[in-house]
Amino acid sequence: MFILSSIRAQNLTEIYSGPGIIDDIAITNDGAIYSVGEKIIIIKNGQTFEYWPPVELFSVFPISANEAWAVGNSAILHYNGSSWSSLTNPAGGCLYRVWGIDGNIYITGRNGTTSFLLKLVSGSFVKKAEEANSLFLGMNGYSSEEIFIAGSYTDTVDLIERPAIYIWDGDTAVYRHITFYNYPNLEGMSFNQTAKTFTTNTSGAYDYAMTITDHYFGGNDLVYHQFWGWYPISAYSGIARSVCSSPDGLTFMANGNGIYMVNSDSIGQSYQTLLTEQNCFDVEYFNNEVYILVDRTTIKKFDLNITLIDEFRPKPKSESTGLTEFYNLSGQKISGLNKNLPAGIYLKKTGNKVEKIHYLGE
Repeated sequence: MFILSSIRAQNLTEIYSGPGIIDDIAITNDGAIYSVGEKIIIIKNGQTFEYWPPVELFSVFPISANEAWAVGNSAILHYNGSSWSSLTNPAGGCLYRVWGIDGNIYITGRNGTTSFLLKLVSGSFVKKAEEANSLFLGMNGYSSEEIFIAGSYTDTVDLIERPAIYIWDGDTAVYRHITFYNYPNLEGMSFNQTAKTFTTNTSGAYDYAMTITDHYFGGNDLVYHQFWGWYPISAYSGIARSVCSSPDGLTFMANGNGIYMVNSDSIGQSYQTLLTEQNCFDVEYFNNEVYILVDRTTIKKFDLNITLIDEFRPKPKSESTGLTEFYNLSGQKISGLNKNLPAGIYLKKTGNKVEKIHYLGE
C-alpha cells in the first residue's frame, strides 16, 4: 500500500464549494461538470450555473454540456442547454438513478417494495420491467440489449436484505442474476469509465462499472468478477460509497477516508491509497483526472499525470496462444459462436488475450 505524499497532494484542486447537499457528480465527454442534490450545478465553458430543483435529486446523467437528465424522489428533469423541464413519472414511488446507452435513457426506482425500470420512448417514460421484494439502483452495460442493475433482494423467508445483481433483457424481462450471501454491505460497482453513485444505506449493491472483461463491486471488500468467478480484494478502511474505472483499467473507490485504487493486475493483493484524510462520497474519472465529491458540499479534482500512477497502471496483456474459449457477458462459458446463439456481444479468450466479438447470428 502506498500513501499519497504531500507533494503529490498538491495535485488536488477545488473546483466548487457552496451551500446545499450534493448527491451525485458526473463529467461529460466535452468536459462539462454536473452535480445534483439539493441544487443543480453545471460548470461549463468557464462558467458556473446553479438551479434549485423542486425536490432533492439523487442522480444525473449528462449527455453533453448542453443536455442532461436528472432524477430524485418522484421527479424527472431534462436539461436542454439553458433550462430544465419536468417529465411525467409513470410509476410513482421514488426514482434513484438515471443512465443511458445507445441513445436510450433508463431510470430505476421503487414503489413500496417493488422496483421498476423506466425507459424513454418517443419523448415519454414508460415502465419496462418490475420486480417485487427488490431494490434497483445503479445501471450499466455493454449495450441496450442487456443491462446490469445493482441493488438488493429481500428474501421472503428470512426477510434479510442482501446485495444482488439483476439483468434486464432489453425487452420486458428482468431476472436476478446473483445474490451475494458472503459479501454484505456492497456499495458500488464499476464498468469501464462509466460509474454513478447513490448511497445512503449499508446493504445492497449501489453502483456498477465494468471493463470489457471485468466487473467490480465494492463494499466492505471490493469484489472482482472475471469469467470464472468472484474474488474479494483485501478489505480497506471504510465502506465504498462510489466506484469508477478508467479506460486503461484503473479502478477508483471513494469512502469516508479517501480514494483507493486497484487494477486487474493487483487482484488478490492490497489496494493502493491515492488520497487520504478526505471524506469522499463520489468519484468520477475523465481524461486522466479524478473528480471527487467531498463532504457532500465540495467538488475537487486530482491530476493523475504523475509517475506513480503510471507505474500502477495494468501491464499490457500478452498475445499468448492457447485454448480459445467463448463467454457471454454474464461470464457463462459457451461452446462457441454458432447458429443456436442469438446475435449480440460475446467475449473470446485465447490465453491472456480477451476480445469483444459482435456476433451477427446465422
